[in-house]
Amino acid sequence: MIHIFQRHCWFSPSSVSKIRPEWFSREKCFQNLKNTIVNDNRVKLTLVYDNAEGPLERHFISTEKHYEIVEFTGGDDSRSLYNLLHYIIEQDIPDEDIVYVLEDDYVHRKGWVDIMLEGFNHTDAKYVTLYDHRDKYFLHRYRNLKSKIVFSPSVHWRYVPSTTNTWSTKFKTLKKHFKIHEKFCKSRKGIARDNAKFNYLTKNNFFLISPIPAYSTHAETPFLSPVIDWEKVINENE
Repeated sequence: MIHIFQRHCWFSPSSVSKIRPEWFSREKCFQNLKNTIVNDNRVKLTLVYDNAEGPLERHFISTEKHYEIVEFTGGDDSRSLYNLLHYIIEQDIPDEDIVYVLEDDYVHRKGWVDIMLEGFNHTDAKYVTLYDHRDKYFLHRYRNLKSKIVFSPSVHWRYVPSTTNTWSTKFKTLKKHFKIHEKFCKSRKGIARDNAKFNYLTKNNFFLISPIPAYSTHAETPFLSPVIDWEKVINENE
């Protein structure tokens, strides 16, 4: 089973400067997620709301009746993720089940559940992201990046050094690496150090993979996963 924990808040200071596509809204991202998991008994979704900037009643998930909503008071990305990880680790989740830590500004293609399961079942990766990071193709820091490519029944997979704070792993791996995740939550700027954390994990052979082409994207215009028409994806079933 895949246990999704999706983080929401009323206002995110770390997102203020992000350049968004014209079609973007967090509510549409949420509806897109629901559309891709409807009637799928391999998935359990928990909504996690940081109420530091506004009460849950002001947020669109407050009317959600089908999924559990958990509230915390954080105030920024690092404290929000810290609270969530401590909550997850206390849950009664089987070791082989997958935990999917998800931000509220991601778009998913239909079939992503099968793809994520393939990533864990057909590779040696400890972490899977569905996001094919566009920055890996043009940022100077990745100019000399060389990636191992493997395949599963449906897609190719690329070994990558880092990802955002949206990622998945087996529960047993999260327990094993919990102190590492906790350490990299701490930040003076209030943004959990995702890039540094995954660089550390991959350098220690706890590999991270992403599918080519992507099955999700971070909804930030300069960094959209390439090849896929994400506006078409998010507008499906409207």
